[in-house]
Amino acid sequence: MAAWETLANIHSTTFQPGDRILFKAGQSWTGTIKPQGSGTSGNPIVIGMYGSGSRPALNSDGSTNCTVEPGQTKYCTIFLYNQEYWVIRDLEITNYDSSEESSITLSEWESDN
Repeated sequence: MAAWETLANIHSTTFQPGDRILFKAGQSWTGTIKPQGSGTSGNPIVIGMYGSGSRPALNSDGSTNCTVEPGQTKYCTIFLYNQEYWVIRDLEITNYDSSEESSITLSEWESDN
């Protein structure tokens, strides 16, 4: 199976028990992922990393509304709703919106904090 180059394929896939969504160590992606499907008690779906090096970074930009409540706005990087048995590990996850931080970049914010 070939690696996906973008996060878009994750949205259009319904994952099954035992499936894994793995991001390469040392790499980064921008956007929100909304995977579908559920694992089972003994066979969860895993979101994690492969390879050696720093944890892969998933960077949302505070622009994707991830609420199911009418009239509410909540932003996220990973969105799971009415799903069970997911394991999320070994990732660096941010949901950075520069408009909330005096328009500095994520790198500048990280170096200051």
